[in-house]
Amino acid sequence: MASDTSEAIAKAVKKVEQLSLDENARKEYEMREKALKDYNSVIFDAKAEGIKEGIEKGIREGEFNSKINMIMRLVQKHEFDIDKTMKEFNLPLEYKNQILEKLEKQF
Repeated sequence: MASDTSEAIAKAVKKVEQLSLDENARKEYEMREKALKDYNSVIFDAKAEGIKEGIEKGIREGEFNSKINMIMRLVQKHEFDIDKTMKEFNLPLEYKNQILEKLEKQF
């Protein structure tokens, strides 16, 4: 393993020496390195943004599902009016069918 490490170091030193002798090669190398760093930065930022959006979406969906479950319990156990209950929980009436389907599956 030590010989592999020293061999890799020797190759790296040789490459550095070659680049330092040839100005055009050094400039090309620096441009490639900059492009690679820029690319990695863009990818990192995109992943971070995606993770943030995923967490926010999960929170929204969790809150939404929590509201739906609460409405289902109120309607089911206490015989509350579904339309009034949805309005109290600020849920659009367009989700009424979804709630009714879930209630039907429970019976």
